[in-house]
Amino acid sequence: MILGNTGFILILKERANEELIYMAYYDELTQTLNRRTFISRAEQIIAQCIKNQEHLSFILYDIDHFKNFNDTYGHDAGDRILQDLTQRIRQFLGSTNLIGRYGGDEFALLLYGMDKNETEKYLEQIMGLVAEADIPGVSEKYTISMGVINLIPNKHTELDSLYAFSDKALYQAKHNQRNCICFGEIMVEQ
Repeated sequence: MILGNTGFILILKERANEELIYMAYYDELTQTLNRRTFISRAEQIIAQCIKNQEHLSFILYDIDHFKNFNDTYGHDAGDRILQDLTQRIRQFLGSTNLIGRYGGDEFALLLYGMDKNETEKYLEQIMGLVAEADIPGVSEKYTISMGVINLIPNKHTELDSLYAFSDKALYQAKHNQRNCICFGEIMVEQ
């Protein structure tokens, strides 16, 4: 009986440890990587792309007029939109690329092995998936805007710079018309 109870306790402890690890790495609402974990894994991928001289795309995106959805339909509807969006993108991405929640309705993607044209086609497919969304209790369609930086990184490439330049591109997408993809430029030292 003591051995049985000890085994049961060990199983419970193992499950609790797994849950704690999951909570430390993932955003609870969207099941995407949290910002800290995204940054850590992105830095590893950047190093790999530098070594292999592979293309890399850093994408920031958010939901257009998200505050209006929350104000009009309530925060529960806003949560459903966030969950729908991330589920659609996670299923499309597969396991090789990264998606992380940077905060609020702002997310980051890190894609590698695709040049600018391939990245644009890939992101257009994501925009198409978003256009198909139908959220219960929300009569309007939501859209997203994306700011993208695509490059072959080198030893001077830093994630903070990729973030800053893709943020500028996202701002440009918002300024242009929203519901679009805007590529930015980054100057990388050689």
